[in-house]
Amino acid sequence: MDGVPVDVKIVRSSSIVMLDEAAVSWVKAHWRWMPIPWDMPKVVPVRIIWVPPDAHRPAPIVETHTPPDWPYQVILTDQAGDVKLSVTVGVDGKVTKIAVAKSSGYPQMDDAAANWVKNHWLWEAGHPEWTGSVVIGLK
Repeated sequence: MDGVPVDVKIVRSSSIVMLDEAAVSWVKAHWRWMPIPWDMPKVVPVRIIWVPPDAHRPAPIVETHTPPDWPYQVILTDQAGDVKLSVTVGVDGKVTKIAVAKSSGYPQMDDAAANWVKNHWLWEAGHPEWTGSVVIGLK
């Protein structure tokens, strides 16, 4: 129970084998979860949404784009869904502004996702200020 994923499965393929394999490898190598109490479910499905880069969007620093440490109440009450966040990234690559663009329907889940992205995610520095969307899901 050290938080390291022991089994990662593709539930819905991107239809691009190399992309699916890269996602699985990344999750196994970099994602870590808070230790789970013995009475909680041990399987937590997550969704990764790949967004193709464009010339105006700074590249994400992928190792910082980890899933939130969901509050236990979110997991225990089987909250699930996608949170769409509107994110503004400054020239320094840090989030300068964030807002929930589309709620999951669970305020605690929305807040956890927004706070995590604001405090942990980084983008490549040196680009003009950029505003876009990110989606974080818990299934």
